[in-house]
Amino acid sequence: MQLQYSLPGVTVDTQDLEKLWAELVPLFAGVDRALIADERTEVTIAAGRGAGRRTIQDSDVKSLLEGVFLRGVVRDIDIYFEVNTMEPDAPYTQSLLISFSRGDTTLVQLEGTKDWVHQAKSKVDSFLEQRQNSNAKYRPVAFLAALLPAATMIGYPFYTFLVENSVYHFPATALLAAVMGLIISGGMLWFVFYGLYPISIFNLGPRTHPPLLYRLAREIIVGVVITLIASAIIAIAFFFKP
Repeated sequence: MQLQYSLPGVTVDTQDLEKLWAELVPLFAGVDRALIADERTEVTIAAGRGAGRRTIQDSDVKSLLEGVFLRGVVRDIDIYFEVNTMEPDAPYTQSLLISFSRGDTTLVQLEGTKDWVHQAKSKVDSFLEQRQNSNAKYRPVAFLAALLPAATMIGYPFYTFLVENSVYHFPATALLAAVMGLIISGGMLWFVFYGLYPISIFNLGPRTHPPLLYRLAREIIVGVVITLIASAIIAIAFFFKP
């Protein structure tokens, strides 16, 4: 049986990864060692971005975390277990993949007998649900709260330009300005909030924490939204000025 599904993002640190590893190892302990043809355990961590991106890999999470000096925001963590048996009648594969991503939901892939897959799913889900990242849920709320004020600020100068230079008249000029404001501000804000509110957060050492701006995202965004709303009110007041 094969099963693939997604879970919400998580907030994990070094101890969480070591605990998760310790929870997963017993899932593969029931396989008869005499029948194992191939066995693989692997943990991969990618940190940084661009030219500074670094990927490290080991067969054990504890030795990896203790033996490597991580630097830069951690973006991806993959944990993989696989066992293949050489039973003559029915060769058997049992595998598990958990893929964490800063910018995407957590991916889980399981392969094995029906009972084993359900057992593994229950253990993985129970562990990760306790570490869900509540930060990501603020992204759409903050985005929508800032969208209208930002679109007004961007659209108003464009509206003024259309009134003075375009052959179109109201309400066509207002509609064009609104569309332009929403497109430009939407793209800019989504890019900003994508970084401010990551889906998963990984704290694996003093050099892997997000910048201070990211850690204070929820506090900073309150001031930003208030400023945008105030600016939008001023822009609207000018818009309806007699």
